Amino acid sequence: MIWLSGKDGGVYATAKVAEGEPYEAEIEPDSGFKRAEDIGKRVWCVDLENGRRLNRPALRSTLQVDPRFEDALILKIPKAANPFPVTDQEWDAISSRI
Repeated sequence: MIWLSGKDGGVYATAKVAEGEPYEAEIEPDSGFKRAEDIGKRVWCVDLENGRRLNRPALRSTLQVDPRFEDALILKIPKAANPFPVTDQEWDAISSRI
């Protein structure tokens, strides 16, 4: 599950991490990063496969009131980065919304 942060944060896509080693790359202007100050920074990356953007995202606002998701780390860690672990119960809460 791919989580986007921000005002309308939540799960917006699914993908599988491809086989291979993580690698360092420079953020390109057309990479989708919105902050100009991020362009040119080097970040650690992994390749994804079978990516699918969801027609209807599972929004944070909906997930945080679901008892199955109330203890999820992504809701408790400020500025959390992907990936983050989910329990089977949290996975069910997300899956039932997409």
